[in-house]
Amino acid sequence: MWIITRYGFFSIVCPRSKQSTGARQVDPTHIMVRARSLAQLDALCARFPELLRDGVIKESEKADYPWRLTCAKDVWVKCMAVMSEEINYRTFEEVCLHKHGAQSSFLRAMKKTWRAFFRMQQHEQEALGRNGSSIGLKALYDSSPVAQATARAPELDEEDEIVEGLSYLSQHVADDVGELRAFEDE
Repeated sequence: MWIITRYGFFSIVCPRSKQSTGARQVDPTHIMVRARSLAQLDALCARFPELLRDGVIKESEKADYPWRLTCAKDVWVKCMAVMSEEINYRTFEEVCLHKHGAQSSFLRAMKKTWRAFFRMQQHEQEALGRNGSSIGLKALYDSSPVAQATARAPELDEEDEIVEGLSYLSQHVADDVGELRAFEDE
């Protein structure tokens, strides 16, 4: 599961089972919180010092998510419940704008994510024969404080985003394959 919180972007998975010899076996009683940003994972831990006090952030240089924290699943469920209870805003983007700043890479990534899912929505609506029904949403977003605050950041068009994504993948595939082979050899 991917989640974007006011603390950062995280990939939530079950860690590998220590009792298993198979590469696909997981421990369903624990959660691994993976992050691309150490500062974001630190911010999450700082928010939940009592719940995550036993967790140790580990670095894995060859992984696509270099920082990881493992905790019991019931602990993670409590963290998610608290974050859900803390929702007291109408616009998540504005919360992140105030927390991270207009020129933060986190906010720019959120904006790109919003636009990518918006394009998906448009394609789906077009397939359903509802051409143009979401144009008002884009105009609304483009006039939002987040869009205006990040407007100075260079934008990538869809083709550039694809090229950037492929470039990232090509740079990291060799490392990922090496890590997978090392894991399978364990």
